[in-house]
Amino acid sequence: MPRSTRWIVVVVLLVQLVWSAPLSLVFGRAYLITPEPVLLVLTAGFGLVAVGIVATTAALLVRWRVAARTRRRLLDTGSRVPALLVDVSYTGTRVNGHAVRKLTFESRSAGTPIRAVERTTAALPAGTPATIAYDLADPAKAVVADDLTALAADLARRADRKRQAWIDEMFRRQGKTASSGPAVFTTSTVSGSDGVPSDLASHIHEASAHGLDTALDQLRAMVRDGRLTQQQFDEAERQFSGLFGRSGH
Repeated sequence: MPRSTRWIVVVVLLVQLVWSAPLSLVFGRAYLITPEPVLLVLTAGFGLVAVGIVATTAALLVRWRVAARTRRRLLDTGSRVPALLVDVSYTGTRVNGHAVRKLTFESRSAGTPIRAVERTTAALPAGTPATIAYDLADPAKAVVADDLTALAADLARRADRKRQAWIDEMFRRQGKTASSGPAVFTTSTVSGSDGVPSDLASHIHEASAHGLDTALDQLRAMVRDGRLTQQQFDEAERQFSGLFGRSGH
């Protein structure tokens, strides 16, 4: 169990103790003054709740302390083997808005399956490699030697780098396609009595690899932008169609 979760459990138990113990004392004092059965029942009830909370808290603290000692011993003296994350399940507990996951790591390097279970808020995908430290005399005692939080952060950084590389590659391909595509006409290329680009033929040949529709779409965009008149577009379309027709498009 993550340390933060342990602290939350302890705080919740102490809060319950804070109100149950005083109520038991209040009703007990009232019973001494007025020995009514209902006051005795209330005193005993709240007293048992307080005692139960104290016992539960003490048992948990002892259990966690023993588990911490066992973990330190395994990390210091245990045999280490490579493992893989084979199962991820959710415990239903949340810490600071993050779900607590139950992660089961398994190793078969020793000839028999060795499993270590960790509870953490770290998000790790199945198949994540890690290292297990276990007791040779009792393989059931095993822990994950890696810092799972740091491991999850490293995997997240790698995923971000891959995603960014994929985005950069998309833009690189877009730039390559744009540079190899048909040239866009500008007002500086417009001349002649009809205002048709004087070097229209060269632009048409560059656009021919992309088809007539692509070439005409550029001219329509210029008409919408006001860089060509409809008359200029009609003349350019006539020349485009003729050249594309002769080139087999």
